[in-house]
Amino acid sequence: MNENESIESFATLSKILEEQGLRWLVEAVAREIEEGIIEEASEKDFTQELYEPAPSAAVALAPAYRRSIKKAEFLVRREFTHLDQLRLLVDAVDEVISQSSNIEHELMGFFKESDGPREFQFADGQSSFNRKQQEQFGVRSSAVRQLHGLLEELRQEIPR
Repeated sequence: MNENESIESFATLSKILEEQGLRWLVEAVAREIEEGIIEEASEKDFTQELYEPAPSAAVALAPAYRRSIKKAEFLVRREFTHLDQLRLLVDAVDEVISQSSNIEHELMGFFKESDGPREFQFADGQSSFNRKQQEQFGVRSSAVRQLHGLLEELRQEIPR
């Protein structure tokens, strides 16, 4: 996968997520991308000429001072590549899907074992769950595993 394909894939996946009510996830990833990645300053950041602008962070140290500082003491902010942006979105989707499935599984197990309430209403007032819906869990669980597999395949397509 090249940069252009990653841009197109990111846009397509974002659109699908928004259509499925996961705009909040796309926005969270967008905020992460906007913040950039914080890395340890490289040798290149320290060897640039005093008046030459740095590509992503201005590191202006006097020549005598440069030699006396450990580079680990400095961090620079860099932009995510388009490939990294796609990887972030794929990882976020995988994490959200896995976590929600695990939560549902734990809740169902708890209510089944405790002979708890036959039905409960979620805080949004629009969603409810009853024991008859437990049968649907196997279908959703299978779909989650399938989606996880597809996301893993996509992840393999993204070069590091």
